[in-house]
Amino acid sequence: MLAVLRKNTGLRRFLFRSIHPELLRIRALIATEDAARTALLSGAVTGVLALLPLLWREHTEVRVMPDFFSARTRAQGQCIIHARLGMLLTGAAWLALASWREQRGRKPRR
Repeated sequence: MLAVLRKNTGLRRFLFRSIHPELLRIRALIATEDAARTALLSGAVTGVLALLPLLWREHTEVRVMPDFFSARTRAQGQCIIHARLGMLLTGAAWLALASWREQRGRKPRR
């Protein structure tokens, strides 16, 4: 189904318009047994989280901190979204139809 979402830009746009973030909070302490790996991993995670869509950035609080003295990574999060049920059901039906067409070998409509 993810492959169908990647290919079908109309469906992806429809779903992103239907879901509105209210709040997204993530706090993570990144730790590995090696200090260099910890630094690289925390930088990589911070870089990936910087790719959040601009729509989500104003409602997002992300804190990623390296923990050089522990061997265990910990994360805590909170997410509140606003979505219309009818829009989500329509998107799910659209996704199921596109997935069914892909399995049958037909090219899905955009």
